[in-house]
Amino acid sequence: MSPRGRTCLSILVLGCSMSLIAFGIFIFKIHDLSLVWLAYGLGGIGIGSFESNLLSAITPLGHKTKLWATLGIPAGVVLITVGSFVVFAIANVPVVLVYLFVLFLLFCSLVMFLCFVPYVQVQDNGDSFQAFVEDLRQWRQWLPQTQPYALCLAVDMLCVSTFSPGVMLYIFPKGSLVNMLGMKMKTDVFFALYNACTFMGEIVSRSLAYKDQNIRSPYVFLIFSFLGVSINLIFSKIWWIPSMFPLAGFLIFFANGSIYNRACRSIDNNVPKSFNLTALSFWLFLGDTGSVTGANVMQYLKQWMVGTISC
Repeated sequence: MSPRGRTCLSILVLGCSMSLIAFGIFIFKIHDLSLVWLAYGLGGIGIGSFESNLLSAITPLGHKTKLWATLGIPAGVVLITVGSFVVFAIANVPVVLVYLFVLFLLFCSLVMFLCFVPYVQVQDNGDSFQAFVEDLRQWRQWLPQTQPYALCLAVDMLCVSTFSPGVMLYIFPKGSLVNMLGMKMKTDVFFALYNACTFMGEIVSRSLAYKDQNIRSPYVFLIFSFLGVSINLIFSKIWWIPSMFPLAGFLIFFANGSIYNRACRSIDNNVPKSFNLTALSFWLFLGDTGSVTGANVMQYLKQWMVGTISC
């Protein structure tokens, strides 16, 4: 299949994942753990296939198209992470409605992609397994240009998966109120604010990545990741100052958006178009190792942080 075809297929697979959770678990109440494994497995396949193939399919359409497409990532995330927290805070809305809403949006995205996004096929750009094997043999054509961004994304995604909001969801006692600059607010409202700040960090950084004419090392932006992580650790474990947490979220996602979009821009500019999908896939795959590591580290970090907090 072409990158365009795989993009469509991945949306359908994600739809199956959401359907298993919404209908199988919530509506038909099939409380079998294997259903959770299947739903998460399909979700991983869908996300893993979607991102690289979509980015590769729209590469011939230019940097402006790539910018708007990547801005859709934080927009979609904030729609759930902020929108759902706000809805949960003001109304007793069943969680299943969130999954059904995402399922509806997936259907809309498939229609929009097929009807409104033009496709320009690039010969040998991941259109067969043989082409992929040939790309691996010619790794010198794409790996040196991609490797620094892949390593940075892995470290960056470690920070993102751990603290955005990640472990932050577990450090507040259940039913507690959060003191924000002297004002008490529900934890759902607090996390809506936290995630809104992460959204702002991504929007600003992704836009600047394409407007900045200077070529900057991706390693520079890891400073923002480490600073954000440090703020969360210091002001949760040592000094309990929740008002600092949204700043930390902004910094972590400022780094994420900067590394992500500068990598897209660099790969599009410096990697031959026939190797585009392979380069993007390697970059995102290595980045996902950071996400998985962060998800596992979070369990131990939660035990270390929880138990000393008072709101």
